[in-house]
Amino acid sequence: MSATTSGPIRAIAMRPRSTAAVILMSVVGIAAFGWPLLVNPGAGLAHGTDAPLLFAMLLPLLLAVVLAEVGEGGLDVKAVAMLGVLSAVGAALRPLGAGTAGLETVFFLLVLAGRVFGAGFGFVLGATTLGASALVTGGVGPWLPFQMLGAAWVGLGAGLLPRARGRAELGLLAAYAGLSALVYGLLLNLTFWPFSIGTGTQLSFVPGAALLTNLHHFLLYSVATSLGWDLGRALTNVVLIVVTGRAVLGALRRTARRAAFTASTTFEAAGPAGPPPRTGTPAGLVLPRCSHAETTRLYGLPGPRRVVEPSMTANPRFPRVVDDVTVRLIAAVVLVLAIAALALHQWWIYAVLAVDFTLRAAFGPKASPVALGVQRFVRPRVGADKRPTAGPPKRFAAGIGAAFTTAAAVLWALGIAAPVVVALGAVMVVFPALESILGICVGCTAFAVLMKLGVVPEAICLECADISLRQGSQRQAPEPA
Repeated sequence: MSATTSGPIRAIAMRPRSTAAVILMSVVGIAAFGWPLLVNPGAGLAHGTDAPLLFAMLLPLLLAVVLAEVGEGGLDVKAVAMLGVLSAVGAALRPLGAGTAGLETVFFLLVLAGRVFGAGFGFVLGATTLGASALVTGGVGPWLPFQMLGAAWVGLGAGLLPRARGRAELGLLAAYAGLSALVYGLLLNLTFWPFSIGTGTQLSFVPGAALLTNLHHFLLYSVATSLGWDLGRALTNVVLIVVTGRAVLGALRRTARRAAFTASTTFEAAGPAGPPPRTGTPAGLVLPRCSHAETTRLYGLPGPRRVVEPSMTANPRFPRVVDDVTVRLIAAVVLVLAIAALALHQWWIYAVLAVDFTLRAAFGPKASPVALGVQRFVRPRVGADKRPTAGPPKRFAAGIGAAFTTAAAVLWALGIAAPVVVALGAVMVVFPALESILGICVGCTAFAVLMKLGVVPEAICLECADISLRQGSQRQAPEPA
């Protein structure tokens, strides 16, 4: 038996759902970094400090959810071990140069590791490395989520670079490392520029000013205050990659081949010599190049019994069967909050709903304040019997709610696309109303359509096909959603 590895190495597989999570995180991140330039001059946030507070609240949560989604199902023990080792190395390297003429000795490792192990691994490594180094150096603060996301983008971009070999590859990586260092510095400048030098200067953020005016001031501010440090970081990256890139890439690729993250297994034809066959196997039998299942079928050998446990078909953090009555009560609470947000024009309510939806979709109802409140205070006062229903569609619906409310909160905070915000608010009134009043779950309907089209595998939700799997067994009661 031999293991072969073909194509680019992917230590962490980027599945469609994790890819969508990274894209959503990136969109919110762009708004979080660029709010001084993106906010509408007429919006109230252009004259206050609410926007950075909003994004400082949303970014850590969304980043944690994205890391969980990227790692779920695509992160094995070997990838975890490699991630831990490289994060520790990066955390140890960062204090060696930070604060000295802009020297940064950690980003070149993110670029090389992202190149070897893929975009998903680079994204996770960037976030974990900056988080670990902040714990080591005492650099934990409201700026940390922005640093983690910026470093995650650096590792992600390295994994998406085109193929190249030899000196061309080193040149490509060095150019990318230098450019990404400059962009990283500009992004971090945006997070504190509006508050760093006050008002009334040619470098200051002007609340309510036009985009080009503030962009001009920001570029002048960056050149005057941080360009030297950013150039130092870029030069450090370029030099380290040119000098050590070939050796580090070789070491990482040898490690990746031995770890065999994407190895495929084939059965070689048996040679002329070897141990005697087991009892019950015809003498002189040579197994062809086929799978174990085909071998047992062709030669009548006993195969393993296939056992499917419904509990393994759903996300381990989300119950596979939930109580439909509790779900509708939760929808009623969401309906009340959505109506209040739309009627009173209070964008912060959408941020609260976005946090709750995200927690429920990513970590289950036990992490949702609204679900916990309904379960503890409302459901015991409702006399209706429990009605079991499949959990994965409800999780999908919660994910839709998280996407809509996050988009509404971000757009409203930036003061742009007011008609879109109103439309999203109307949707967040209609959908919970259908669920709570009529028992019609729009997200569940979309989930069923995706299953019929084959986009969502049937194994994700066996209970969707036959809820009697759980109705006929009393081993586990339905959990709230």
